[in-house]
Amino acid sequence: MEIRVQNNISDEEHRQLFGWGDDIFVANHLKLRWKPKDLHIFVDVDGRPVTHVGLLQHTVTAGSQPVRVCGVGGVVTVPDAHGKGYASHAMRHAASMMHEELAADFGLLFCRDPLVPFYERLGWRKVQETVEIEQPAGAIHSPMNVMILPCRAETWPAGPVKLNSFPW
Repeated sequence: MEIRVQNNISDEEHRQLFGWGDDIFVANHLKLRWKPKDLHIFVDVDGRPVTHVGLLQHTVTAGSQPVRVCGVGGVVTVPDAHGKGYASHAMRHAASMMHEELAADFGLLFCRDPLVPFYERLGWRKVQETVEIEQPAGAIHSPMNVMILPCRAETWPAGPVKLNSFPW
């Protein structure tokens, strides 16, 4: 197993990681527009990418305070590599990068209900406040769970959250 980080994802890597189903994130029905990621963490096994975690830097507003976050999205493991700890390993690597290299106050991700326990085991916690996300027709409340991971800060500001962008 090898971890690598790069600024882009090739067409072939994208096909291998995301091309195995029509709705692998079970979110197509939400009809959301997503923000592209700036960094890509890959777990390779025998020279083949089996897990991906995408990252981007962004500032959200929580209450009335700006909060520097590292957005996490596009977390996927190909079906034949499920249950082997690759996603957990990649997420721990992402958490280290968010804290050490990217100097984020918090990590922030969007997920469906069945994935909440996975992220909670890795130290993430659900945001209890309303989270407003941007979409082409205007701002809406996030239809997905929003979770945060403390990095350089411990206390998430109280109050509604404005993402100020498309979700990731």
